[in-house]
Amino acid sequence: MYPDPNETIAEALERSHEGWLVDETSRQAQTALDHMQEAGRAQAAVLDSLQAQIADNTADATRADRDNGAASSDVNAATAELPALTTERQLARANTLVGGSDLPLVALDAYWRAAQAASSDPKLACSIDWWALAGIGRTESNHGRYAGGEAAPDGRVTEPIYGIALDGSRGTAVIRDSDKGALDGDPGIDRAVGVMQFIPSTWKRYGADLSGDGIADPQNVYDGALSAARYLCATSKDLVNDAGLNAAYFSYNHSLAYVSTVLARSRAYQQLGVPSANRRG
Repeated sequence: MYPDPNETIAEALERSHEGWLVDETSRQAQTALDHMQEAGRAQAAVLDSLQAQIADNTADATRADRDNGAASSDVNAATAELPALTTERQLARANTLVGGSDLPLVALDAYWRAAQAASSDPKLACSIDWWALAGIGRTESNHGRYAGGEAAPDGRVTEPIYGIALDGSRGTAVIRDSDKGALDGDPGIDRAVGVMQFIPSTWKRYGADLSGDGIADPQNVYDGALSAARYLCATSKDLVNDAGLNAAYFSYNHSLAYVSTVLARSRAYQQLGVPSANRRG
């Protein structure tokens, strides 16, 4: 483009400067716009990164809450099972066998305490040891394990023990109901009840509480053991020698075969070497 012949040099310079200013301004504006766009893209990238981090953190928190919830459920479940597991452990410990025998610890403890109580009672004036009761307990109910049950740590059997109806059949005597079924569950005829197999009328006379719960319960090995000791001591004062034991066992059950079996088992338990509970011995 040729210069305007009518334009002075000063005018041409002014026009050229104005054009430069316009170009420079446009260039600077574009540069500023480019910087702003670059900054925007950087900020958007930062925002995207923050949003991704927030999403990850939210997912982590959700997983943590779920894991905590599962852990809490496990703790609650374990806590709920603890009483049953504790009871099961205590039951297993109570029924651990004395070495070299079929005698559960809880039964031994019951017989020992019953013999100690009876032999130290001046009203009974009786010499009796734990093994004399163990022979009866083994013969009558297998120490409370009849019908698949066992004695709990407090002595109460897990399965109540009832004998056959004493109605004259199967060689039994006829014994009419004496307790309206309160102990034996039979309002028409009597049955022997509990670990030591007492007839309800006999239990009413000799039944005693040794477990400490204030109730004389034939289904408790502690109560049954002391009640049997009281019954035996009413027959014989010397329950250490065979003569006295034979007389007492025969009174318990009028069968010579029964007496022979119980005496043999009692003497076998005596050989276990458990210290005597007889304070008169």
